[in-house]
Amino acid sequence: MWYSPAGCHIEREPPVEKERSDEIIGKRVRVSSCEAREHGDNEGCVCHLKGHVVEIKSRYKSMFVGTASYHIKGTKYRVRRSEVILLKDQTTPLTKKPSRIKQALKAVAGAVSRKSDDAPQAVVREVGGQLVLDDPVAAAVIGAVEKHNCKKTFELNADRVAHFKQRLSERGMKPSEAVIVVLNVDTPFGGVLADALMPGQNWQEVRDRGEVPFARGLAMRPGIQDALGSFDKDAAKKLEGMTDQVPVVVVDHGVAEIFAA
Repeated sequence: MWYSPAGCHIEREPPVEKERSDEIIGKRVRVSSCEAREHGDNEGCVCHLKGHVVEIKSRYKSMFVGTASYHIKGTKYRVRRSEVILLKDQTTPLTKKPSRIKQALKAVAGAVSRKSDDAPQAVVREVGGQLVLDDPVAAAVIGAVEKHNCKKTFELNADRVAHFKQRLSERGMKPSEAVIVVLNVDTPFGGVLADALMPGQNWQEVRDRGEVPFARGLAMRPGIQDALGSFDKDAAKKLEGMTDQVPVVVVDHGVAEIFAA
């Protein structure tokens, strides 16, 4: 209890102690059972949600001591920790740190491409004491070839694409929420995105086996959409137009390409 200078007392709510079951707050879970004392149309009955994937918003505040329950985001219902299964491998919400990633991608784009909107025709430049031909038309042709080469990467990862497509379905997620990514870590743009989605991953172990490291998995669609706009606007536009199918974003050969899973 605190006292103001005027002598009036102000009561503050005691701090809410963190419980172990709070681990599900902000996470996606699958409702596995319903332990409500009374089943029917009440906030504690989640019979109709069994098997569904939901997101936990916050802990329910109550003056009574007992088992904690949690608000399901977007609904009036609540669940206990024992009624849900926490989904593993929650996808990385790339949208939480877009500015840093976009800056890194734009920096790479600037280093990879020497094109200029003010010089649409081929010119010869001096770079590092050497003459270099800067030909936007030729660069566009090369870019188209590299996008075609991404199809081979997509085909080589068909089994993993099928796996993550199934995972997307199991989580109850829609194509508008997440995408499948196949990123060549040893390419400029793929490396930046892989570091953002899988920070701390030891890719050298893969290289030591004589293999090319690829980051494959599920990523939140808004973040990937935003990232693509930083270095491959054609791919970004193609992803934006794919609404009914599960998109697969392949980043390889210095470009990005979109395929349907």
